[in-house]
Formats: sequence, structure tokens, C-alpha cells
Amino acid sequence: MKKIVTVFVLVLSVVMLLSLSACGEKKTEEVAEELPVVPVVTEASAKDEEVAKDEPAANIDPAVVNMGQAIDELHTADAWYKDGVEGGDYIYFEKADNSDLGLAYVKMENGERASTVLCAVNAELHVVDAEAAEGESSIDIVFVDEFKAYDYKSETWYVRGDPAALSVIFADIAFVNQDDSTNTLILNADGTGLEVFQGQEDELSWVMDSASTVKYNDGSYDHVLQIVCDETGKLVSLSEQNFRIFVPAEAAAE
Repeated sequence: MKKIVTVFVLVLSVVMLLSLSACGEKKTEEVAEELPVVPVVTEASAKDEEVAKDEPAANIDPAVVNMGQAIDELHTADAWYKDGVEGGDYIYFEKADNSDLGLAYVKMENGERASTVLCAVNAELHVVDAEAAEGESSIDIVFVDEFKAYDYKSETWYVRGDPAALSVIFADIAFVNQDDSTNTLILNADGTGLEVFQGQEDELSWVMDSASTVKYNDGSYDHVLQIVCDETGKLVSLSEQNFRIFVPAEAAAE
């Protein structure tokens, strides 16, 4: 009888140990299921992300970039601000007949002209100093699009505005040609629009061409309009090289 009890106790102990072990495994599984999966970031992947962020993925032909209109009597084109932050340090491009690209690069520091460089474009579509020996240019600029540029020499991003924010100035406003009230224009916020000219309605599409110009196509031609604002930033007109000047319909009615 004593032997039977001893065997029974041993069996019972083994069963309890197995039961506890199973519970422990189940708990571990439940905890594992609840823990979030954290991706492993290697040094190489982090470096790749940094390069992708700091350098442009592509660039466009600078010859097709509209450098914009005068921002005041001293400047002949849009200002490209470092990282898009407005201030006294920026660059801009002015017309230069003695440049292969037809442009000169101007660097401003504290609101004063610091340097001017005649521009040329190399085989990789980088803007460089036309007068410097190969590999010695003080600039090496690529245009990612019409609003962002990157200088490899100074490792600096330059931005001349947010097209979505800029378009708010004139989008969804009815315009009238100040010299011909039958010629009207509407540029919708979604990039579509409508022009009425000599009694004919033409659907159109438009884009921000620069920080100071908008380009629209009426199905036959491209038209570039300068955005003209007063000193407070209020819209005054859209001007097609002073050939046609469109003013807001409300202002025209006053």
C-alpha cells in the first residue's frame, strides 16, 4: 500500500510539472503575439535613407525652367531661398547674353550681392561656372523641378515657393481682360479652367510655371501670365507681358 501511494505521488508530481510547463509556454506565446514587431535599421539602410533625403533623385534640363519675373526693381527673377526659408540669404538667376545658358547665377548674402557667376550646363544637366576649368566650378546646381534646386558644391537645397500655397492667390477667381470685357478667364484649383475669347469657350489646363508666373494651355497655345500683387500681397492682376492684363471680375465691376 505504501508503495502504491509513493508511485501515485510521483505520477501526480510529473503531471503537475508538465501542466505548469505547458502554461508557461502558452503565456510566452501570448506575450510574443502582443509585442510589436520592430524593424531592424542597419547602418547601411540608414545611410541610404540619408542620401535619398539629402540629394536629389533626378534633375531636369535647366533650359526649360522659367526663372520667373522680377521680385523688385533690383532683381530680375524669382528668389530661391536656402531650404525655402525667406531671408537675406538666397540665390537667383538673371539673363546674361554672354552665357551659353543665357543665365547668370547671383548669390545674395544679408540682402547684398555677394557673387555673380556666368552659367553653363554640362552633359549631366548640371549648372556650372562657364568660366571655370573643369572640376573647379564654384557651383554645381541641379533643378529637381521648377521649384527646388540643389547645389552639390555647398550641399544646399534652394526652394522658391510652394506651388500649392502660391496658387491659392488666384485659383477659383473669375478674371476679365481689362481692355476687352468679353475675354474672361477662370483657373480652377484642380488645374482645369475656362477661357472665353471672342465668344468662343475653351477648356484649359494650367500649372505654376514659377513662383511668379502661371502657364495655361487653351488647346492650341501656351500662355504665360505674371502674377502681380501689391505690397501687401493682395492680387492685382495676371499679366501676359502687358499684352493682355486680366483683373479680378469684382475689381473690374467697381
